[in-house]
Amino acid sequence: MINLNLYNQEGFTNTFQVFNQSDILCNIKKMIYDYTKNELESHDSNLSIDNKLKLRFKNKVNLEYQKKLRRYINYSEEFDKIINNEEIKKKFSLIFKNPVLLNINNFRVHIPTEDSPVFPYHQDQATWFLFEEKVYQDKPIGTMWLSINGANESNSIEIVKRPNSKLKLFDHKHIVGKGYFGANLSKNFLDNHKTYRVNTQPGEALIFNNFTIHRTIKSENKNNMMIPRYSIDLRYYDEDKLLTYDVDYRFKIKKILRKIKII
Repeated sequence: MINLNLYNQEGFTNTFQVFNQSDILCNIKKMIYDYTKNELESHDSNLSIDNKLKLRFKNKVNLEYQKKLRRYINYSEEFDKIINNEEIKKKFSLIFKNPVLLNINNFRVHIPTEDSPVFPYHQDQATWFLFEEKVYQDKPIGTMWLSINGANESNSIEIVKRPNSKLKLFDHKHIVGKGYFGANLSKNFLDNHKTYRVNTQPGEALIFNNFTIHRTIKSENKNNMMIPRYSIDLRYYDEDKLLTYDVDYRFKIKKILRKIKII
C-alpha cells in the first residue's frame, strides 16, 4: 500500500510491490542473465532467476559492455511492455489526478566496471529545468525506482528527506559525462537533514518527486565483491497540475548561459 502522506511530506513513498503477478518481470530478468551469464562466477545453472541475478561478476567489465547491456534492454519489446503496464499507471494514479507517461524511462545497471557509474546527490528537476518543453518546466513529475533484483542499504539509492514544505531547486554543478548531477549542498545542510537508504525485494519500488534529493550508494567494488543491481526508472507527470517552486539564482544564471552557449 502506497503511503501518500509520506510522499507529500517527505517527497517519496514507502516501498511497495508493483505487480499483482510476480512473473511480470521474468522475461526481463532472463534477458539480463542470458547477456551476463558468461561473465558471472561459477554457479549451478538450476538456480532460480532471482538468485542468478545476485551472482557476482568474475572480473570488472568495461564501460562499453555496460552500455551495450543497457541498450539491449532499453530498446527491447519486453522493456516497452513494462513501462506501458497498466498496474504501473494505477500506482501513479494514486498520486496524480491525470498521470501521463513521460518519454524518458531507463533501465539502470550497477555492476563492477573500470569507472564508477555512481551519481552524487542531485534533483531530477535540475535536468528537467534545462529543457525547453513546458511539461518539464511546469508539471509535477514522479519517478518510480523499480528494483529488478532487489537492493539493500549498501547497494541502492539514498534519499534526503524533504527539507521543508516548499519546493526548491538547488544549484547544481555539471559533471562530465553525467550532466547537472552535482547538487551544491553544504555540509551543514546535510548534517541537519535525515536520509533514507532504500531496501527492496525484487519487483518492489518506490516513487519520488522531481525535487527529491537523492544519490547512488557507492557499493563495495574491491575484489569484485559487489552484487549487481538492476533497476528501471519509470516516469509519469500530472497533466492537470502546475508546479510552483523556487530556483536558486545561480542555477537560473547557468540556464541562461547554457542557452546562449557560453557554458
